[in-house]
Amino acid sequence: MYYHITKTKSIRQRGDNTIMTLENLSILYAEDEEVLRDAMKLIIADSVKEFYLAKNGEEAYDIYHEKKPDILLIDINMPFMTGIEVVRKIRETDHTIRVIMITAFSDVENLLNATELKLTKYLVKPFFGHDLFDALHLAANELSNFQVISKKQLILKEKFIWDFSELLLTKDLKEIKLTPKEKKILNVLFSNPNSTISYDNLLLEVWEDFESYSLDTLKTMVKNIRKKLPEDTIQNIYGMGYKYLSI
Repeated sequence: MYYHITKTKSIRQRGDNTIMTLENLSILYAEDEEVLRDAMKLIIADSVKEFYLAKNGEEAYDIYHEKKPDILLIDINMPFMTGIEVVRKIRETDHTIRVIMITAFSDVENLLNATELKLTKYLVKPFFGHDLFDALHLAANELSNFQVISKKQLILKEKFIWDFSELLLTKDLKEIKLTPKEKKILNVLFSNPNSTISYDNLLLEVWEDFESYSLDTLKTMVKNIRKKLPEDTIQNIYGMGYKYLSI
């Protein structure tokens, strides 16, 4: 692994007008090779608020559960639990933590197929230090793009709230009725703020039976969802897909 490091602060403007920098964030780095853990500690630790190390997948999940870091930097191949297994388990309840996966070139195809991981970026070994910090800056920027409560709830306009763990939409604490597939669609869109999700990706995420879906069905469903949300929460990107516009 190669590094050429220039230490710079990543300054981002949050929705609440506070400044977000890497110095405000905590990072968990999971890697089974001690020499790489030591090297990464030297490179990153002084640039962030808190820096945690894990030597295997199980330890990474335990530290995540205890410390709730803002960013997870994790190798794909580790003992006890792989990086993919760790992130998949985290994503069952937490859609806010930003994840950067480190992988060998041969692992990239498998990683691209795991769309539910919601990765900020993956880094292919070997990589340079500026690639690492570019990825960390991107993660910091994503964290600043939407507001959450206790990493489980997303605040929308007009007192609407989306609960990631319960897949529940409320307004003034009253539930907005949604079908199971409508909930899945919203969860995908809300998990990827300001990103266009293609029609195909939405269909694959929502319909388990590949043969049973149609684009017209999806469009009708999204049309109904938009009626239940504040105006312009979900934007139709013509010919491509849909986007959740964060406040």
